[in-house]
Amino acid sequence: MPAAINARVEAIAETNFKPEWYGGPESNSDDPDVRQTLTVTAGGAVTADVVTNIDVTPPSVASVSPAGSSTDQRIDTPILVTFSESVASSTLGAAFKLHAVGGSGTLGGSGQLLTPGLSFVFVPQEPLAFSTDYEIQITTVLQDVEGNALTGTYTSAFRTQDRPPVSIGDVSPHEAPLGALVTLTGTGYDASPGAQNKVYFSTSSGFADYVLGTQVTPTSMVVEVPADAVSGPIKVAVGAEESNLFTFSLLTSEVDSPSPNGDAVSVGFAPSDVAFSPDGRMAYVVGSGGFARINLDPLRPSYRVALVTALGECRGVALLPSGQRAYVTRPGTGEVLEVDADPLSGTLGTQKGVIALPGTPEGIAVSPSGQRAYVTGEGSGVVYELDVDPSSRLNGHLLREIAIPDAHLAGGIAVDARRERLVVTTANLGLLSVDLDTTAIVTTLSRQAGKAGVAVTPGGTRVLSCAADPDAGTLVTGDPLGSASASVEVGGDARDVV
Repeated sequence: MPAAINARVEAIAETNFKPEWYGGPESNSDDPDVRQTLTVTAGGAVTADVVTNIDVTPPSVASVSPAGSSTDQRIDTPILVTFSESVASSTLGAAFKLHAVGGSGTLGGSGQLLTPGLSFVFVPQEPLAFSTDYEIQITTVLQDVEGNALTGTYTSAFRTQDRPPVSIGDVSPHEAPLGALVTLTGTGYDASPGAQNKVYFSTSSGFADYVLGTQVTPTSMVVEVPADAVSGPIKVAVGAEESNLFTFSLLTSEVDSPSPNGDAVSVGFAPSDVAFSPDGRMAYVVGSGGFARINLDPLRPSYRVALVTALGECRGVALLPSGQRAYVTRPGTGEVLEVDADPLSGTLGTQKGVIALPGTPEGIAVSPSGQRAYVTGEGSGVVYELDVDPSSRLNGHLLREIAIPDAHLAGGIAVDARRERLVVTTANLGLLSVDLDTTAIVTTLSRQAGKAGVAVTPGGTRVLSCAADPDAGTLVTGDPLGSASASVEVGGDARDVV
């Protein structure tokens, strides 16, 4: 057990080795995936030594997109970085930077490390500028999963396309259903009476037909998403001039039935909430029987087996961005429990702390920074703000109570970090966006009553929420700014969205 290791042994022990199979002959540089069968007879004994391979190789950047020194890149292009080996997600946020060459500061946006940690996708928060040089920078803060750091700062530069006479600089919202109104901003639009500003949406047969923009000014227009539109680039034509392409995503209710990945995993109790580790290798489930952790990595022990810690009836669960701690609400005792969620700690699933609250905690969400947790009070209009920053002297304390006037909270809560707001579901006011500074209701995203499931997309462009009865099986999709909302039928009894 890690807690029983002698201090002298702990000080000199090597821990940065990769798990491997016995595949003799063994050495500290053999292939860890080679396997050899050991034959054991009744009453006999077999001795097999496994020599682990110490990982001292630093990661490197294998490729980037857009490619280095490339030009004429679209202003809505995402950034893709691939690595030589799996990297630690906790080091990417500080290591990755995108900035305009010669400019000050870095560009914000949303990033995601794709399983198993070899590829990183970054989508800038705002479209890039035309005719501008940008530099991708990855510093030595980056580490692989064993703690080896990048040996030197990696840089790569590219240039965006020149602005055409007719241009699209942005589309708002970037995602919308058929028939929704979207706003295009750019240059070169013709606002004179009778002028035709043609907007082409992608269809299953390419750019087939156009719709005309309305409310046209020289720099903006409004257009309705046509009935045959699909996700893909759009463009504008004014006379003989055509604009640059800009990506638009269609929200549709035509959802393919989900295909289960293997048999269902029984946790032995009715689940009420679920959370996944950042690398997707662990699932954490809470409900009437307590806290269950499920290993989803076939190379680790107890694959797809629920291991339960009896913590009493639990309702909601959320993880720190590092994935090392889970926070679990326990309504019956008025507490939020801090639980070890680190598979390598040796104490996975054990309770590490408790935060007492004056009300009945239900739903919970952790901010992307990992410094704050927000907990809904069951049946009340109060959200509790907690300090969960491991480095803070107030870690584990209640910081304030956020009162939402006239609201009966339904348990769903998410953090819209892009706008410093909370998104909450209510039984009487619908889906609300609440300002974290003023605690005022900023906008009603949907009038439809909700329940415990709500999430904000990583880019902050959409809010997804599970509708309450009698509309169970429906996801409510809304613009975080409240300008458009729609419903998507998913079937069944949708209870949560992650």
